[in-house]
Amino acid sequence: MPVHAQPTGEHVASICLDCDEQLDIPDPDAEEPSDDEPAAPSKTRRPGGWKKTPSGKAPTPQATPGHARDRSYVKPLLFTASAGAFGYGIGLVDAIGAFLPAADHQATDAIGLVLACAGGYATWRALGVQGVVRYLPGGIVGRVVASVFAVFVAPGLAPDGVQILDQYGAHIGLDASGIALVSASAAICGGLYWLIDRRFKASPALVRWLARVPLASAVVAVALYGPGPR
Repeated sequence: MPVHAQPTGEHVASICLDCDEQLDIPDPDAEEPSDDEPAAPSKTRRPGGWKKTPSGKAPTPQATPGHARDRSYVKPLLFTASAGAFGYGIGLVDAIGAFLPAADHQATDAIGLVLACAGGYATWRALGVQGVVRYLPGGIVGRVVASVFAVFVAPGLAPDGVQILDQYGAHIGLDASGIALVSASAAICGGLYWLIDRRFKASPALVRWLARVPLASAVVAVALYGPGPR
């Protein structure tokens, strides 16, 4: 829409009502484009940029061609599989797999270890809450003492936990040994991911591959393990 000065009526500006922007004043001496030739755009916009809506209020992202293609999972699978094969070749799979029979055949000890780790970690986090730490005697020392106390006390609940799992685990097809094996497998894989793998996501490819070897080896060890007679 042209804007004219008052009272001379001179054309001083142009305003786009859709985009709420002031545009350049058209040159009256410029040649008008013919019907066969499209008018040249006044402003250029790079592909994949922002495009204003007709109301001019909320910008929406403009999709870049080829950007929304389906992601391929072949490369990540090959990345992990090669790391697992390397771990198998150097004996890391067998070393990690040695812990699985202990969890399978000694359910009480395995569940006691899981309870000790879970109790110590939960106590540490609970006593670190801002509303609790101010009333905790001894500060950080008291927090450490309480967490260590939970680590030593929690395994005492393992025998009762085994009885409960044997009693109610049959409903899902798992006894205490099966649940202990699943818990130990999940704890090994999850612990290796939390301690090693996730910390090297922003590293170069070779470093990430080496960091993936322990986790991939643990996954291979769990997949190859066959529970024997109990």
